[in-house]
Amino acid sequence: MNTTSSPRIRLGRPADRQDLINREIREEIVAGHLLPGSRLPTRDEIGQKYGAGANTVQRALDRLRIDGFVQSSGRNGTHVSVEPPHLTRYAVVFPGTPSQPHEWVRFFTALRNEAIRAQYIEGRKLPLYYGVHQDPNNDDYQALLADVMAHRVAGIVFASSAHGLVGSPILEAPGIPRVGIMLPAPHATFPTIYTDANSFLDRAIKYLQERGCRRVAFINPPGFESLCEPMLEKVAKLGMETRPFWNQTVSVSIPHTARNLAHLLFQPNQTDRPDGLIISDDNLVEDATAGLLDAGVKVPGDIEVVAHCNFPWPTSSVVPVQRLGFDAREVLQLAINFIDAMRRGETVASVATIPPRFENEVMPADVTAF
Repeated sequence: MNTTSSPRIRLGRPADRQDLINREIREEIVAGHLLPGSRLPTRDEIGQKYGAGANTVQRALDRLRIDGFVQSSGRNGTHVSVEPPHLTRYAVVFPGTPSQPHEWVRFFTALRNEAIRAQYIEGRKLPLYYGVHQDPNNDDYQALLADVMAHRVAGIVFASSAHGLVGSPILEAPGIPRVGIMLPAPHATFPTIYTDANSFLDRAIKYLQERGCRRVAFINPPGFESLCEPMLEKVAKLGMETRPFWNQTVSVSIPHTARNLAHLLFQPNQTDRPDGLIISDDNLVEDATAGLLDAGVKVPGDIEVVAHCNFPWPTSSVVPVQRLGFDAREVLQLAINFIDAMRRGETVASVATIPPRFENEVMPADVTAF
């Protein structure tokens, strides 16, 4: 900000001058004209440029300080914050809320826990926004919208599809990198991170085959229908078998159904029942394994079970299972890395695939569950 060459600006009301000072200094910080740690002009210089009194200048600087853009160093003057929010604050946005189970899945819990862990352990700034839809009555939507308009975010991580925000500045304001954790979409306007369900099934089936299983059953969430044919081919290729009625789909919004299905699949009076089970969604694990207990089967004596997991936050199970899934810490870190790269002007992949991992391949959580 060059106060010697800038013409003196006069506005009518002090509030107008305060807003202008706030906005222009903020924009110069965001544009990189005032770098982190650099010294701002003195209050007198700012007041002279804008034709503003000391109180007006102070109120503008107070607003910038509250928002994290500047810090006062006493007699050393006012400086740009070393970590201003437009460079260090990553918004993590959830479409649902934990208090509404039909809008909340365990992946969201794992991602939220990792964001909280990163704040406590690593000192990152990862504000969380819940139930964000384009609804003026949604408090978190309004809070995120205000942060976007005030340049208080370095980027946005959407925990799921953001299609409900089309037309909103949250999705469309320029200059803010965005990443979505979702299935690849042909018309996506920002990079997406995809957990590889195909590889999950490949590794799960191979694991059961290596432990001598020959008859495999599946309890899957909706959306796995497109994977059925490759799944059957993989089973047959490894000298194993499955049957249509051993391949069941259960909505994650009614997970208790998985308990009844598991009980039916593994009734002890069957002459030819499965000896391996793959539970492909951690929202179904607790109920499906309870169904195995109801059926009286021994795990791992009678069957082997591979259960999906969002590491490092596993779903409880009443029988021993081999956990296989995706590392929420890895997903979140990749999203942040993408945002940082885009801020540097680098090109990132339009779709990044996260591979599945077994439990012994993942770092344990270093804090208790939230």
